[in-house]
Amino acid sequence: MAIAPTSGFLSGLHSLLETLYIVFLRGVALVFVYFALQYWMRLIGIYDGPDYQFDTMAEHWRVAAAVLAVLLPITALGLWGLFSWGPVVWIFAICIEVGMHMGLPQLFGEQQMLMLFHAICLMVFLVLQVAKRFIVNKS
Repeated sequence: MAIAPTSGFLSGLHSLLETLYIVFLRGVALVFVYFALQYWMRLIGIYDGPDYQFDTMAEHWRVAAAVLAVLLPITALGLWGLFSWGPVVWIFAICIEVGMHMGLPQLFGEQQMLMLFHAICLMVFLVLQVAKRFIVNKS
């Protein structure tokens, strides 16, 4: 936790940024719960179609779905709880999905909207981090 600035205006700005940061991380956590539920639905066979059930998936999808079904709820927990390891696991999960969909699109398909979501969220996260550090250093 950063030291709060002492100036009135800077203190209010720091408080606002901290609130935005918390709301943002928790919003991303909720999205990751949704993503995790989608992977779990595939693993237990709720999705229709032969390629959406674990026993009929291609091997590369089995590995990816199993890893992400475990990693995404952990990511959501870390972000929701504001734990220091939450953003680290989040970036790890993003790297896996970017590697899947941009590095191996012939196997996993191109998910441009998912990649855009990850890019925007990562940019917002970095902007909030830099702004918080700038305000703390200003005081």
